[in-house]
Amino acid sequence: MGRSIALFLALVAGLLFAWSELRLPAVAPADAPLHAFSATRAMADVRRVAAAPHPTGSAANHAVRDRLKARMTELGLAPRLRRDDALGPPRADALYGGTVETLIGVLPGADRSQPALAVMAHYDSVPGAPGAADDGAGVATALEIIRALRAQGVPARDVALILTDGEEAGLLGARGFFAGDPLARRLGFVLNLEARGSGGRVQMFQTGHANGAAIGVFVKTAVRPSAGSLFGEVYARLPNDTDFTLARAAGLGGFNYAFTGRAFDYHSPTDTPQHLQRGALQDMGAQVLAVAEALAFAPHLPEPKPDAVYGVLVGDLMLAYPAAWGWAPLVLAAGLIALALVRARRRRALTWGEVAHGAGAGLYTLAAAVAVLHLAGALAGGGDLGAQRLLAVARRWEAAQLLLMAGVLMIATAEALDAAAAPRRGARPDLRGGQLRPRRRDRSRGPRRRARRSGAGAGDRPRADRPAEGLGRRPAARPRRGDGGAARRAPGGLCSGLRRCCWARSPRRSAPWPPTAVRAGWRR
Repeated sequence: MGRSIALFLALVAGLLFAWSELRLPAVAPADAPLHAFSATRAMADVRRVAAAPHPTGSAANHAVRDRLKARMTELGLAPRLRRDDALGPPRADALYGGTVETLIGVLPGADRSQPALAVMAHYDSVPGAPGAADDGAGVATALEIIRALRAQGVPARDVALILTDGEEAGLLGARGFFAGDPLARRLGFVLNLEARGSGGRVQMFQTGHANGAAIGVFVKTAVRPSAGSLFGEVYARLPNDTDFTLARAAGLGGFNYAFTGRAFDYHSPTDTPQHLQRGALQDMGAQVLAVAEALAFAPHLPEPKPDAVYGVLVGDLMLAYPAAWGWAPLVLAAGLIALALVRARRRRALTWGEVAHGAGAGLYTLAAAVAVLHLAGALAGGGDLGAQRLLAVARRWEAAQLLLMAGVLMIATAEALDAAAAPRRGARPDLRGGQLRPRRRDRSRGPRRRARRSGAGAGDRPRADRPAEGLGRRPAARPRRGDGGAARRAPGGLCSGLRRCCWARSPRRSAPWPPTAVRAGWRR
C-alpha cells in the first residue's frame, strides 16, 4: 500500500510539473514598461499583417508591405526595399519563383563596424490563410523587440530587421538577400521567428553550426526556455526549411524559434488574429527579447566553438556540456541497467522473458500511437494526417481516435492481466492459500544438507511439525513389514523428494497439490 501511494504521488507531481512547464505566461498589458515586451502592443501589428490572405505577388501582399514599411519608419529604421527575381528549389510537381520584395531596416549601434545582429521573419502567407501566426506573429514580435531595444538606449552594434517575402514559395526572399545584399556580409548572428500552429510554448529548436559559445549565452539569458539539442537533431532530418536554413548555410550563428501548438490552424483559413493565442505571442517575445538584449549590448558576439549538448532541467535552469561528454552518461546508464539485470537474475526476481515482455510493451505503445493517428484519419475520411482536411471532419476524427484508443487499452489490459495470472517459473503451491510461492533453495552445508537429501535424520524435519502453521504434528510413520517395526522411514525420504521435484517441474504445477502431500507432511 505504501509503495502504491508513493507511486501515485510521484505521478501527480510529474503531471503538475509538466503542466507548469507547458503553461503560457501572462500577457503584458499595453501600458507595460517600454523596455519590456507586450503581446497586447504586438497584436496591433498582427492585425495589420493578417487582415486577409496575402501570398507573394498579390495586391494584398503589396498592401501589407506598405503598412510594414510605414511601421518601420515610425521606429526610425529607415527601411529600404530589396527586389529580387528568385527561384526556389525544384519540387516533385512544380518549380516556384517570382519577384519578391524584402524589407530591410537597421537600428544603428555605437560601433557600426562590428558584426550586426539580425532579427528576421517573413510577411507573406499561403494563398488560403491570413497568416496571423505564420508569420504575422513573427513579424509583430520582431517589430516589438526593435521598439524595446530602442527604448533601452543605443546598442553596442547595429541591429537589423529583415522581413522577407516569398518564404512560403521556397525561401525566395531569403535566397535573394543572402546571395547579394551587402548587409548579409556584415551579419554575425541571426534570430529567426517562425510558427507551425497558433499557440503553445515557444521552442528554440535549431541553432547555427559550432554553437558552443552561443548556447552559453542562451543558458545565461533565456527566460523560461523550451529548448534541447534533440530538437535540432530531429529537425535536421525532416524535409522542412525556414529562412534560417540559408543563414545557417552561410555559416552564421543564430537561433530559430517557433511555437507548434494548435496545429490545426497551420496554413488554414482559421489562422486569424482571433485564434492566435496571446500567451504564445508573449512567450515568443519574452524569450527572444532576453537573448536579443544580451547580444545587442554585448561587446562581442559568440564565437564559433564545438557544438554543445543542452536541455532544460526545470524553469530557467538549463544544462549544457560538450558533445563529447555525452558518452559518459550513456555508458553509465548502460552499466547500471546491466548491473540491475544481473542482480535480478541472481535473485530469480526477473527472467529474460519478462525483460522481452517489457521491451515489447514499449514498442507496442509507440506502434499503437502511430497506428491510432493514421487509422483515425483514414476512418474519418480526412486523409492521412492532413490538418486542413481533418479540420473539416474534426468530430469524426476525434470519435475515431477515442474508439481506437479504447481498443488499444483493452488489448493492453488483457495482456497485462494474462501476464499477472500466469505462474512464475520455479513457483509452487502455497498450501495455506492455494497461491504460488517461489521455491526456496537449500543453502545448508555439511551433514545437515546430506541428511536432507537422503531423507533421514532430524535435519529433514518438515515444517508441518510446527503447530503454529496450522497443519498439526506429523503422524508417526508405519513400520515396514519384515523389520519388526525397528526401521522407520521419514516422510521426507528419497521417493517423496522425487515426487516433490517432479511436481514442481510439471506443467500442471499450478494445480492444487494432492491430498497425500498434506498427509505426508511435505515441506511447504
